[in-house]
Amino acid sequence: MYNETKVPVRIINSSWGGSSIEAWMSEDALQEFPKKLRERDIYNSDEYKVLMNKPGGMMSRFWNLSLYKGDEGLHAPVKWYEPELDDSDWEEVNMFSYQLGTKNGYPVSGSHWFRQDIRLTAEQADKDAILRLGCMVNADSVYVNGVFVGTTSYQYPPRIYKVPVSVLKAGENLVTVRLINSGGRPSFVKDKPYCMAIDGDTVRLAEQWKYRLGCEMPAGRGGVSFQNIPTGMYNSMISPLRNLHFKGALWYQGETNAGRSSEYEALLTAMIKDWRVKFADENLPFFIMQLPNFMQTHPQPVESGWAGMREAQRQVTLKLPNTSLVVAIDLGEWNDIHPLNKKELARRVALQVKKKVYGHRDVVHSGPLCTDASVESGKIILSFEEGTNDLMPVTELKGFALAGADGRFKWAKATIEGNKVMVWSEGITQPIMVRYAWDDNPQEANLRNKSGLPASPFQMEVVK
Repeated sequence: MYNETKVPVRIINSSWGGSSIEAWMSEDALQEFPKKLRERDIYNSDEYKVLMNKPGGMMSRFWNLSLYKGDEGLHAPVKWYEPELDDSDWEEVNMFSYQLGTKNGYPVSGSHWFRQDIRLTAEQADKDAILRLGCMVNADSVYVNGVFVGTTSYQYPPRIYKVPVSVLKAGENLVTVRLINSGGRPSFVKDKPYCMAIDGDTVRLAEQWKYRLGCEMPAGRGGVSFQNIPTGMYNSMISPLRNLHFKGALWYQGETNAGRSSEYEALLTAMIKDWRVKFADENLPFFIMQLPNFMQTHPQPVESGWAGMREAQRQVTLKLPNTSLVVAIDLGEWNDIHPLNKKELARRVALQVKKKVYGHRDVVHSGPLCTDASVESGKIILSFEEGTNDLMPVTELKGFALAGADGRFKWAKATIEGNKVMVWSEGITQPIMVRYAWDDNPQEANLRNKSGLPASPFQMEVVK
């Protein structure tokens, strides 16, 4: 927006990962949800919070100290990251095997060591490199030729480690990973890059590694997730902003509530109304980032907590004025709850802002937004919001399912006719419900408009 208007834009980032919507709501907003307030009351004492956090922090320190003291790989005469180590008796493993880091079928907590050699030419070894190691569960320390090159403390960040030319050599170069898990299965995340990148060249790592357990530990014990306690994030991170004036709010939250999507529409509606009161702006625009695609794609129609959450977000934008839905159903990754393509999501937010805040009338701000479903001769006719409904023709339209009176959904055929979509199923003569892109990760759903923006997933009852 600054590039277009030359007016500086300030964004205040008030956020906390893994937090629930209840935590961002004030006591006033939660009056309709007394159970949430009773949960808040349990943790209402600052003294109790301190007491609860202290043992959690101590447990983490003691666990890590015990792991360090017991890790043979760090204390052996020849450290396990050193090239001189004889690893001929180490186990050979596939990095994506479900049996990795397990004993008798159960995951082993502690430290897990992996080693492999990658061959570089003299020309490749004469340049700085980037080692990419996808994502891992959970923490890692990485060495190249015995030199420490990087560490990451939890699962989600991409491992992108700089390797200076002084570390590399022509021929075999040793890559060592010390992987730590305090509970659950240690693993390398599939479909991520595992390679060494050198000035345009890519040397891929093999899936086979040498492996040895460094230290077996009891599973770590977590503390209380205070970012999920009702009112907590509002009191500490929203209420202090009440004397500021905002053009709008960007709301990206929902994963933590995905298992409770049935209550989310009411919670988000109450929160938005309350924030508008607190910020003394009854028309404060809200731009709601819809949850992206994530996890597995199912071959048959299924019930989905993530799809239910997306529908709750959509319903809020249909019923509450000055709210907008930013669709991200094509920007996710099945193996990463934090998808990397944030620039495109930001562009789509900007399109909404241009339309709703800056008044750019000609901008196509959204993909097709379904507004109506009627039935004629066993076919459902779908209509879409004006301005989003210049639909992109496709060879085969996918992602639709229908249900009859029994409530069982079956895949349906669909075609684009002008600015409408016709949906039918030979096995359902009297459809009463239609769904689109209703899955955790509906990869085949392909309804877009000619601006290239995807349609929002939706569920609608048929109007006869």
